[in-house]
Amino acid sequence: LDAYARREPTSLDATRVARVALWCRRNPGLAIAACIATVLAAISIVAYATVVEVRAQRNALAGEAERARAETTALEAHARATKLDLAVTEREVAARTRELDVVRQALAESDVELEAIRAAKDRALHDADAATRQLADALAAMRSERDSARLGSELYEGFWTRARTEADEVTRARDQLQHDLDALRAERDAAAKERDDATTARARLEAERDRALADRDRAELRRRTVESDLARLAAERSALRPRGDASISPGPPEPAPTPAN
Repeated sequence: LDAYARREPTSLDATRVARVALWCRRNPGLAIAACIATVLAAISIVAYATVVEVRAQRNALAGEAERARAETTALEAHARATKLDLAVTEREVAARTRELDVVRQALAESDVELEAIRAAKDRALHDADAATRQLADALAAMRSERDSARLGSELYEGFWTRARTEADEVTRARDQLQHDLDALRAERDAAAKERDDATTARARLEAERDRALADRDRAELRRRTVESDLARLAAERSALRPRGDASISPGPPEPAPTPAN
């Protein structure tokens, strides 16, 4: 009966759960403090783990943004080099075009010479009755000139063909460079989009970090409030502790005090 009145374990309270319940009834302040301390420790651990994870994600995003900026700088440098190469190629094409114009002019002059040769041949045929020997000499000279003109025409045609082939190759090279430039622009746009996505994700993570810090501050405020309540309860308990003589037999058991919220 004395043990029951003091809320201590008796022979009927053999289980650990019953003993723990009796201890909590004997020490309600300590029991509440232990529960609150456990909850606060769990909240602190979760908040710390969240802050560490957010910090790691922020560092990873910063590294990715730095790599994206480096890749963008490299792509812009490559684009500038490609533009310079394209300008050089266009100048070379213009020079080849001028050379082709010179060749066309030479071919036109050759055609004029051929027409002059044909006119001279016609005049020589009309004057064939005048002197057969002169006609033979004139024919030989015209044949020689015609062969020379034909050789020159063939040479001009070969040069024109080569020049046209080189111009086609230059045109194809220019088209390829334009295609590469478009591809580089597309890659640059994709890198800019990835950089914007990384910036947005970083802002979102920073907002989550701020929310976690706010939650931690609220948990700290609740902890301080609970500590002040515990201190007040301890003061009230010490004030309510009985001061009678220990030799007096104990009376009926008093009801347990209700813990404050």
